[in-house]
Amino acid sequence: MALRLVAVAALYYAGAWIGLLQELVRDQVTPLWPPTGIALACLLTLGPTAWPGIALGAVAVNAPIGPSPLAVLAIVVGNTLAPICSYLLLRNATRRQIEHVCAQLAEAVFRLAPDEPRPPGGDRKSTDRR
Repeated sequence: MALRLVAVAALYYAGAWIGLLQELVRDQVTPLWPPTGIALACLLTLGPTAWPGIALGAVAVNAPIGPSPLAVLAIVVGNTLAPICSYLLLRNATRRQIEHVCAQLAEAVFRLAPDEPRPPGGDRKSTDRR
């Protein structure tokens, strides 16, 4: 069990440093935060007992770069609760509800696609007039 938590923390930490490569403000604000997805995947595969590993990874990332201990605590709580809430929502959703959402997304994508494929050159007709 302890090894799993360390593995979750290490995955979170690695994902965080990948996300921090895109920092926008003070080495900590990023447009994408991969650890949230990593944490959700860990929760979906290992269950809710993975949350201490998520919190540990969040502390390891944010403690050195956080502005103050109170701010680090707030960030860690937020970074831990966000994937837990997502996990609970996904766990409580029925398979039928998830399939319905997927079908609606697929329909939206197909509505955005053009009715007929167009040639690379534009709207030229394929008829040959001689």
